Amino acid sequence: MATAATERSARLITGGCGFLGSHLCETLSRQGFPVIAVDNFATGSKSNAKLLSTLPNLRLIEADVCQDWFGWGGDLGPVAQVFHFASPASPPHYQRLGLETMWVNSLGLSKAMQFADRCGAA
Repeated sequence: MATAATERSARLITGGCGFLGSHLCETLSRQGFPVIAVDNFATGSKSNAKLLSTLPNLRLIEADVCQDWFGWGGDLGPVAQVFHFASPASPPHYQRLGLETMWVNSLGLSKAMQFADRCGAA
């Protein structure tokens, strides 16, 4: 059961400007949840970022989830959920970005899980 504090807490979406991430950001924002979208734009779309910037309750952070989250994620306020959608998701992208794909799906996921654990998010 959601509490009032959980309802006010943000939902953090890595890969927030990618195809799936941007749709999730839009849906959650339109439902009234505060949303933090994180993307480094390796494959995320600047046009999705432009759309997201028009949504209420949405904060966009340009950052690489494989880097230290204390640099950009240290003062985000309460976060209820972390969704890890950061990853090149089409053959041309992950063939071109093979090492980056491996890192975001291992190190990036690990950092997202550690962050969620630290802030008590699901």
